[in-house]
Amino acid sequence: MEFEKPIAELQSRIDELRDTFKSRTQANYDQMARMYLKRQVLDALAVGADFPAPDGLVDMEFDKIWAQFEANRKDGQVEPDEVGKDDDTLKADYRNLALRRVRLGLVVAELVRNQKLEATLDHIKAHVEELASSYE
Repeated sequence: MEFEKPIAELQSRIDELRDTFKSRTQANYDQMARMYLKRQVLDALAVGADFPAPDGLVDMEFDKIWAQFEANRKDGQVEPDEVGKDDDTLKADYRNLALRRVRLGLVVAELVRNQKLEATLDHIKAHVEELASSYE
């Protein structure tokens, strides 16, 4: 009888933790599904995005990518597929990535312009909250 209250509180806490785990797991699955779909869409767009991109934009994007890589390498955080590659090979890989990003950015910007798409303040807030919740 004197144990009933602590047991009930413990069960309540277990239920609360279970619900939190379920909701976070579902949020993670939802985020992975969105990332997968986004990758599929961007890959499909990239197939048709074979045009010369402005060198200045590609250079700026490459510089950002390379700076991030250098910071990660300094911290010992090198991706497994990067291990053993020399800098020239890595730079060529990252330049191709920069070119892809710039081309896709231009294609998406043109789609947004042509379709007159706009993000509402509520949509932006919801997206920021969704991103923030993944860091809790």
